[in-house]
Amino acid sequence: MLRLPLAVALCAAAFVSPVAANPDCAVFGAIAETAVAERQADAEMMATMVKIAEGFEGNDERFRAAVPAIVEFVWGLPGEQLSADVGAAWQAQCEAM
Repeated sequence: MLRLPLAVALCAAAFVSPVAANPDCAVFGAIAETAVAERQADAEMMATMVKIAEGFEGNDERFRAAVPAIVEFVWGLPGEQLSADVGAAWQAQCEAM
């Protein structure tokens, strides 16, 4: 008799187990953090895109495609919103998808 409720509980637990976060999201957050730092240092947007994209080589080259969108987003933020929280927020939003 105890086997059926136990089996149901184990099956239910499998559906509510936390899903591992997408490791790419941390990279996207780091791109945003770097863009914020570059903007705060008065770097130019295009130079920042090139600088960040050049940092991705080999297997990480796939991240280059995300750089322009993230950098443009950061450059569109009001100055008072530039903080390390931008990268954390970008990562959290990515992980929520």
